[in-house]
This record gives sequence, C-alpha cells and structure tokens, in this order.
Amino acid sequence: MAIEQIVTTQLRLTFFEGYDEESDKNIYVRKSFNNINAFATSDALLAVSEAMATLQTLPLDAVERADVVAIH
Repeated sequence: MAIEQIVTTQLRLTFFEGYDEESDKNIYVRKSFNNINAFATSDALLAVSEAMATLQTLPLDAVERADVVAIH
C-alpha cells in the first residue's frame, strides 16, 4: 500500500494589478510563501491570506495552496 507524506507546502497569493489594453488581458502579480506548516488548515491559510492582503495596495484575486507529496 502506498504511503503519502507531505514534503513541502507553499502559499500563493495572486493580486489583480490591472488591465493591458494592447494584449486585451488582465495583469496579475503573484507572491509566494514557502515553509508553510503542512498541517495548517485551509481555513487558517485563507484567514492569514486575507489579513496579509489588507497590507497590500492591490486587491487579492486568488489564494492557492501547493503541497508537494512524496509517495513511498
């Protein structure tokens, strides 16, 4: 039977920076935070992300959690 183990967890915040009329696309800025506790709940990460977003000048667009999992 395979065993999963979370190796690393990363929190990614995506902010809306504006709109590029030439390319007709939205512009986003991403900030990534490494060494996140692997046992942190999604609710806790969302609460922290929303609190950190209040310190930014750009509006928060998305919050992502990226886990790297080793399978043994």
